[in-house]
Amino acid sequence: MHDDELDARLRAADRMVGVAIPEADLDRAFDAARNQGRAGHRLRLGIVAGAVALGLGGGIVAAPAVADTIREWFAVAEWQPDPAGEVLPDSEMVDLSAPDLAEYIASRYPEWLPLAPGTTRQQLIDAVVGRWQAVPEAGFTQEVGFREDFESLAYCSWVDAWLTSADSSVVSRATDVMREAIEWPAFVATDGGGRAEFLTAYAMAAEAGDRDGVQLAAWQYGCGSWDGESRTWWIEQNEWFQQNDPRT
Repeated sequence: MHDDELDARLRAADRMVGVAIPEADLDRAFDAARNQGRAGHRLRLGIVAGAVALGLGGGIVAAPAVADTIREWFAVAEWQPDPAGEVLPDSEMVDLSAPDLAEYIASRYPEWLPLAPGTTRQQLIDAVVGRWQAVPEAGFTQEVGFREDFESLAYCSWVDAWLTSADSSVVSRATDVMREAIEWPAFVATDGGGRAEFLTAYAMAAEAGDRDGVQLAAWQYGCGSWDGESRTWWIEQNEWFQQNDPRT
């Protein structure tokens, strides 16, 4: 396998599949809701009565037939997807053009998330908010994407700590967290195939003191400690991964 092909597979194995929704189909359904109650953020708003059904891959999304549902955030879409469709269950759809998007994203921060020394909750929130507010054409996404971003940034904080810290206790904790991250909920939920295997390989590298393996993790997750050197060869030479390769 050539390096270019392996690069593409590595990145594909660790990315949430986007949900594409034709905005033209949604405009009429949301115009009325967006024009009501915009005076303040986080006002409770009754969902507009009436039903609208839209195609979403293999599923159907529908607004409630009666205005008996209350929501707290403008960012939460007035409709929610059918879990039988091409979406993740238990993850509400979010309007990226909403005025309270930043506050909503902050509310999704996983308080249990371990952070490496020198990394703060607010830094992660600012980074994720900035990333999503920079989307050139606002559309819709699932809430789990924000939690996956928080987990990725926290993971990077520990990868960076492993690679840069001279404190053996910090390196030991970073090694433990890299193992724990395999079961982080948003990582698991957005694993389209291969993420758990890659995370396991990186955790094993950390446990073995293998800097090349941890540097590959830094590359894949876009961590600041990546030294810029391609290490796709590491996957081809890693005996455990070859026996558990999700691509085969």
